[in-house]
Amino acid sequence: MNSDESWLTFDEEAKVLHNKVRAFAGWPGTRAKLQLMNQNGEPDVLDIKVISTNVSTSCDKVGDENEILFSGNSLLVPCSGSTWLEV
Repeated sequence: MNSDESWLTFDEEAKVLHNKVRAFAGWPGTRAKLQLMNQNGEPDVLDIKVISTNVSTSCDKVGDENEILFSGNSLLVPCSGSTWLEV
C-alpha cells in the first residue's frame, strides 16, 4: 500500500470509496481533487483530505450528475451507480 493509492476517484460506487476511506484511515489517509468554479467562472482545483464518509443511495436534491451538493455540514459527491458519497 502506498500513498498514491489513497486518492479517491468518483467513477466508483460510493460503497467502494467509503471502504477505501476506512482502509486508509490513519496513514496515509484519503485525498480527493475537486474542481470548483471561482468567482470569475474559471475552474480551480481543490485538494482535500477526506476524513469521514457515509454512503447514500438516494439524494433528494436535484443537480447536475457531476455537481457536488451541500447537505448540512456535508458535501454530497455523485459517484458511479447513482450512489452518493457524503463527505
